[in-house]
Amino acid sequence: MLYNVLLMAKYNKKIKINIIKAYRVGSRVSDLAVLYGVSRPQIYRWINAYLEHGKKSLTVKSTKPRKSPTRTSTQLERKILKCKENNLTWSPNKIAIELTNAGSSVSRPTVVKVLEKHGKNEKYTMVNGNLRRKINR
Repeated sequence: MLYNVLLMAKYNKKIKINIIKAYRVGSRVSDLAVLYGVSRPQIYRWINAYLEHGKKSLTVKSTKPRKSPTRTSTQLERKILKCKENNLTWSPNKIAIELTNAGSSVSRPTVVKVLEKHGKNEKYTMVNGNLRRKINR
């Protein structure tokens, strides 16, 4: 039986077990729903999951994906950061073009995300031969 993982995670296991115990001794689901602020269908899902799989079905389940196949590799992140360190005046677009020409296919939005993640997405400009950070007004 499939049940809503997000709602399962909202309430801890202890509350779910208390609701199921109260139901098993004769409390009405509608009363429990009002008392705990949970919808009746959600309580029925917990009861069915408990009857089918036991206490283990009531544990809080992570919604984090197990794999991220489209995640940027750490190797590519290092290349982007190294490129930015060596060329402070280059924009994310210029970095993406240069890395793509060098054989690492990467988009400008990916470069922006990596630079922002590492706090390196600052804009620089040359003023009188000196490298200066641009001021946004």
